[in-house]
Amino acid sequence: MIRLLIIFFVIFSNEAMASNQNIAISLNPESVLNNLIYQFLDYVALSAKPIQQAANRLFWYLVPIATAALGIREFFKDGNLKSFMGEFVKLLIVIGIYRYLLENAPAISKSIIDSMTSITTQDNVGPSELLDMTFNVVGVLNNCVNESIFSPVATIFMRITIVFFEIVLFLVILKFACIFISAHVLCFCGIFVLGFGAYGPTRSYATNYLRTIIGISLELMTIIVIINAACMFLKQIEKQVMIYQQQGNSLTMSECSTLIVIALFIYLISRNLPAIVSSLITNSHSTHDSSLKIPFTRGIIGMKK
Repeated sequence: MIRLLIIFFVIFSNEAMASNQNIAISLNPESVLNNLIYQFLDYVALSAKPIQQAANRLFWYLVPIATAALGIREFFKDGNLKSFMGEFVKLLIVIGIYRYLLENAPAISKSIIDSMTSITTQDNVGPSELLDMTFNVVGVLNNCVNESIFSPVATIFMRITIVFFEIVLFLVILKFACIFISAHVLCFCGIFVLGFGAYGPTRSYATNYLRTIIGISLELMTIIVIINAACMFLKQIEKQVMIYQQQGNSLTMSECSTLIVIALFIYLISRNLPAIVSSLITNSHSTHDSSLKIPFTRGIIGMKK
């Protein structure tokens, strides 16, 4: 759904297209990720107002439908004014809650994302810092290879290992960037589904908005934990390579293989763990726990019987 909303924005946001000329991309690797993320979010924010207006129109279209449906249902159920007024007051309270969410959803959603991602942030370490550290470590590794004498085959193997190490870490960093952007795009574009909150049968769409925001915030929080650990690994690698250079030692095939293991370890953890944590809210259980959940659930049901 998030991908469809992004496509919708890119195709139909005339204001964003008009401002496309103001976005400048720098090829300087320092803080390039932060620049890309926030420039893209500024681009996306231009579509927030028309989407919110459309959500408001949908909301007020559904309010009289919900009121009429309530009146018809109460008429055939009890047929008295007291019962209708009690249910009508409940409807007004629910409509008021969703109306407040509709007006303040972007701010509420962004505060949820910022607060949950700040829980695990240590020493202002994030994906941009991991990217900068990756460039630094790759530069130190290349210098170490340049200063050593190897056979052509060994040199090619080491260069390929360093490139592979770099690419795998880039995938981890870009995964966070894509999820982070998706979360903020959801804050703006996903607000449309809050318009369904005025009517009971479609209210689950509006409820799913906040549930998805919390789920994706848990995913971001988990990835930041992984990024903090990855930065610690890279600091140790950089320190070890610099010790090799100071002592006049050269890298071996064993050290290069260790780099591959570390990169794949970080990548696989970042691929599986965030989705598992996010499933606590979104209920999108992975194959890792589905085989355990069914027998456990059946056992609970059997105990109740």
